[in-house]
Amino acid sequence: KDYYQTLKAGDLPVSKGIKLTQNDIIRRDAIMSIMSHFQLHKQDIENKYHISFDEYFSDELDALKPLEADGLVSLSKNHIQVTDIGRLLVRNIAVIFDTHTRTRESKFSRAI
Repeated sequence: KDYYQTLKAGDLPVSKGIKLTQNDIIRRDAIMSIMSHFQLHKQDIENKYHISFDEYFSDELDALKPLEADGLVSLSKNHIQVTDIGRLLVRNIAVIFDTHTRTRESKFSRAI
């Protein structure tokens, strides 16, 4: 439909959305991998976006270390793996990579 057809149909020809930055897109891919597959291959992100994963996500990797100590994730040079126990808290693990949600989550949603 074009603009005028939409108006004639009684609908507003308006669309809403959020323009994603390159940073948002990179982080979305990391989060989707963790949420969907319970793992992330660093090389996949590096190849797709021409970044050094460990440099780009250095703060996030530091934030994952306590979760590794708790047995929720396993960190290696090339891979992040959510453990069987960690799958129960995968949302809390993935949110570490989300700069937008991390702030809101700390206010409204607490982990067990």
